[in-house]
Amino acid sequence: MEFIPRYSVLIGRGGTAVYLLLKHKGPGGRLLAPANLCYAALYPALYAGWSVSFCDVDPATGNLTLSLLEQALDAHRPDAVILPHMYGQPIERLDDMVALCRGRGTLTIEDCASALGASSPEYPVGKTGDYTLCSTGYAKIVEVGYGGILASETDPLDWVPALEEELPFYGPAVECTETLFSRLYRVLRNEGEGVLEKAVYRALPQGARNMFLFRLTDRQKETMEKALEELPREVSRRRACLAECEKTLREQGALKPAGPLQLYPYTPGAVPWRLSFFVPAALRGRLVQVCLEGGLPVSDWYPRVTPMFGDAGEYPGARAMEERILNLPLRPDTARDLCPALARLAKKCSEDKEVSDS
Repeated sequence: MEFIPRYSVLIGRGGTAVYLLLKHKGPGGRLLAPANLCYAALYPALYAGWSVSFCDVDPATGNLTLSLLEQALDAHRPDAVILPHMYGQPIERLDDMVALCRGRGTLTIEDCASALGASSPEYPVGKTGDYTLCSTGYAKIVEVGYGGILASETDPLDWVPALEEELPFYGPAVECTETLFSRLYRVLRNEGEGVLEKAVYRALPQGARNMFLFRLTDRQKETMEKALEELPREVSRRRACLAECEKTLREQGALKPAGPLQLYPYTPGAVPWRLSFFVPAALRGRLVQVCLEGGLPVSDWYPRVTPMFGDAGEYPGARAMEERILNLPLRPDTARDLCPALARLAKKCSEDKEVSDS
């Protein structure tokens, strides 16, 4: 597959790739990550004996910028940095970021978990960092429900099988942990960052270990390989679906300047992970409530992950993303059914807000 680097191995999940790589490099290192990266990529660093530090992101895209990365490298002096293409949007100047890190002896991990099949005119997506990780887990571009890829243009990865031998196989226990973890995390996020929440966050990594570290059977790997053959078709489908969604929302008068919504700024080479859009912070909570009441499967990814790691930093760019962004799945019925409902509810919430403020 053209998108995947020269050497690659199929593994349990994208987070397992982080664990295997950092375990291979040895304990005691420091991993730098964006403040809005999913916990699934960061808990495995703890299991490998590494610590995690955070940096801020661009409030317009949720991606790292070269200047923010340079500031964070100076502040934290990490041994490795994870560079995610958030929402399927390729990072600007990733090649310059990698060159900057290599000049400082910092390992780069290009995170394509939500960007399988993306492209950039500046550099080859998926083949620019020292290592690349991908995912075929829940709600990814190619969705199998499990599975990840660890890849490299230069490392044959012949050390992976020995480390994988230490991991259990994927099974029902992992699914049970995932279900409980998801419910618990939602409660913790909704309740805030009090003493009890902080104590639970500290205890979560050990209890959730089996959710992030496992290996696949040969049959599961075959299922992944078959699913990945559909990547070109899936990329085209998602781009077409996004275009239809934009057309529908514009016709419904929901997009700015007529309405309260603004679409995430995908570039032509992006692969839209979901229908992601911004809503004014003052409307967001109410819109989520009415969407869920109306049966719209809205999600609010990605929030700041820093509270889970006891980091009280502000990270204004990541906070701005957290306060404004929402997402809907890109399904066959999204443009036809979900978008008209979203437009109606968003305009109603906006009108109600104007009345209450007058």
